[in-house]
Amino acid sequence: MKKYLTLHEEVTRVKEIMGIKEETLYDVRPDIKGEIEEIEEMVIRLKQLENLDISIKDVIRAFRKSKETTLTREIWDKLENTESNIIKKGDFDSASDIANSFEMKTPPDELQKIIETGEYERPLILNFDDRYYLIAGNTRLMTAAAMGIEPKVFIGRI
Repeated sequence: MKKYLTLHEEVTRVKEIMGIKEETLYDVRPDIKGEIEEIEEMVIRLKQLENLDISIKDVIRAFRKSKETTLTREIWDKLENTESNIIKKGDFDSASDIANSFEMKTPPDELQKIIETGEYERPLILNFDDRYYLIAGNTRLMTAAAMGIEPKVFIGRI
């Protein structure tokens, strides 16, 4: 089966072949301010359920130090606090059903268009004790899974 690339992926590929450095007007940094409520909730949850001795400042510091990376299948399969790793390519119905059960900000059908441009807020994943825990971006990850792509994310390491 032939894999089709999104327009953004094709442009990036051509730039790489031509030796053109990727420059974008879109500032790709973790959206700490926009995801602060999720960060605060997850820190509380991790303290209570996992007895993890972390603070909100620790998590913010970890994400500020993080670099954008592609979410590999190996890490995605281990990712906790998400349903995205059970969504199959093309299964937008499941992604929408699960997203509708939460307070999603943007529905998967709209997110698909945004993700195709490459100009989406990257999901935030916290790495600790050889574990990967989703802090923010579940609907974005479910949409990417339904699209059959490995999305860009930020992985903060503690």
